[in-house]
Amino acid sequence: MSESASSRRIVPDVEQSVSAQHLRYRKSPTIWPIWLALVALSGLLFAAAVGLWYERERLLDEVSGLSGEISNMHARLDSGDTQIEETITLLQAQMATLFQEQDQLGLALSDTRSELFGLIPASQDMVSTDAIDELIEQIDSQQAAAAERDRQLSALESSLETLEQTSSRARSDLADGLTSLNRQLERQETVLLEDMETLRAEQQALQGRAQDLDDAIDEALVDNSADIVSRAEMTTQIAAAQQTWQEEMNALESDLRQIRQAQLAFSAQLEMLR
Repeated sequence: MSESASSRRIVPDVEQSVSAQHLRYRKSPTIWPIWLALVALSGLLFAAAVGLWYERERLLDEVSGLSGEISNMHARLDSGDTQIEETITLLQAQMATLFQEQDQLGLALSDTRSELFGLIPASQDMVSTDAIDELIEQIDSQQAAAAERDRQLSALESSLETLEQTSSRARSDLADGLTSLNRQLERQETVLLEDMETLRAEQQALQGRAQDLDDAIDEALVDNSADIVSRAEMTTQIAAAQQTWQEEMNALESDLRQIRQAQLAFSAQLEMLR
């Protein structure tokens, strides 16, 4: 009974010390889980930034390859085909848009890197509830920005696929155009060869006529029984025939020169297109 009374006694005993007892402060909560979460989130954001950078480099390589292909296609175009030129113009416009999107992606990557390093406090003394809340808000904002960049990246990949399809169609159209042009040149070359054979036959016929005229002149000179009028008429006819033959020969030589020049031009075009 005395023990329970002493336990409920409010007034201290005489022997009991009346000095102020030390107050026990509440132990502050540990913050290392928060730091661990921050480090993990920072690592994820850094990995995302690195992934975006590598993806940007890959896209730049693909764009460079497509630019080289387009340059080669443009160098081989010399027929002035309107449809192919419009396709090249469209490809160049898409390439310009793609480079603009690449620049925007690079700026977004730089901003993400700066914001990532800005998320980490300089020292543990700066950690507080408000700082943690602000950091969480910034992380949410970064996640939203990352989602937006993913959407832009998907749109960029779609644009690249469209560009590749357009480039494939342009290459196919170019190949068809070259094939058609080769066929036309082959037909023209065949026609020119036939014309040359015809002209050679005409040249041989003209040479035969010239030989006949020479024989007629020799016979006229040997024949002394012809009178002066007949001899004058024969001389006039022979001169007219020689002039006609010379004009035909000149025209034939001119046609031959034109045909040879056309053949050389077509051969040069064929070699260039091949």
